[in-house]
This record gives sequence, C-alpha cells and structure tokens, in this order.
Amino acid sequence: MKKLLFFFTVGLVLFGTCFNDSSGALAQKNPVYKSVYALSDANATVWDTLLNASNTKTQTLQVPPIYKKVTVQINGLKIDGTPAATCKIQRSTDGVYFYDIDSTYMKKKNLLTIANVSTVQGAIWELDNYQATHLRTTCTTTGSSQRTRIQTVILVKKDGD
Repeated sequence: MKKLLFFFTVGLVLFGTCFNDSSGALAQKNPVYKSVYALSDANATVWDTLLNASNTKTQTLQVPPIYKKVTVQINGLKIDGTPAATCKIQRSTDGVYFYDIDSTYMKKKNLLTIANVSTVQGAIWELDNYQATHLRTTCTTTGSSQRTRIQTVILVKKDGD
C-alpha cells in the first residue's frame, strides 16, 4: 500500500510538471503595488485636522530604497468653515531635514491648493527614482475659519515590477 501511494504521488508530481507554463502564456504578470498611509507627525494617525489660520500639519512615511516608483495622493475633507490651504510633498534622506521635491522627479507641479469649492479635494503625484528614504506631505492653512481633515495615501512599486 505504501508503494502504491508513493508511485501515485510521484506520478502526480511528474504529470503536473508536464503542464507547467514556464512561457508565461497562461499566467499574466501584474506589477505588485503596495498601498500605505503616511502617519501624522502630531498624533500618529492617518488623518490630521487643519484648524483655522497659520496651522501646519505634516504626515510622514519611511519608504525603503527598493521602491523606485511612488504615487502620492493627498485627500482633503471639509468638516466646516471655509477651507483654504496649500499642500506639497517633501523628501529626506535622514528623516530629519525635509526638502521640496522639484519637477525633475514629478510629472506635475508640487502643489495642491484646497479651496472652499467642494467637500472633498485632492491631488495625485507620480514620482520616479526620487532618491529619498522618507516622504512627507505638508499642508498649511491660509484661511481663518476652518476645520479640514487631511490624509496621505502612498502607493509604492518596486523597480522592475
């Protein structure tokens, strides 16, 4: 009985390798993306609230160097008042000092202007080979009476995927 089970198992393994699709014709290769949230520097949550005038909130994510392509999305949600703010993306190699990302690494201007035009506003930026270990979004209010929630979602992709 043990011999029969052994030969049956070996037969299945050999039979299975006959139909192995090493050409990739049956399996479609899709790039693997990973979506993560940047965390608030103030309270370690994924949402921050901009309040009134002269208020700045930052959300930071440490991105391992294996990720060469990154998509950053900032969402702004009006709670009440008259939202008015500007948001931008910054990068750092040490996680302490952050600098604005210039258009060399972006496909569009590095600025989101939140205005009192709708309840939800946002922008998406694609970064290629941005040369940093930390990404951060910074939003600063320009209006005097508001409560606006800010969230940063970052989609990362390994080079070659």
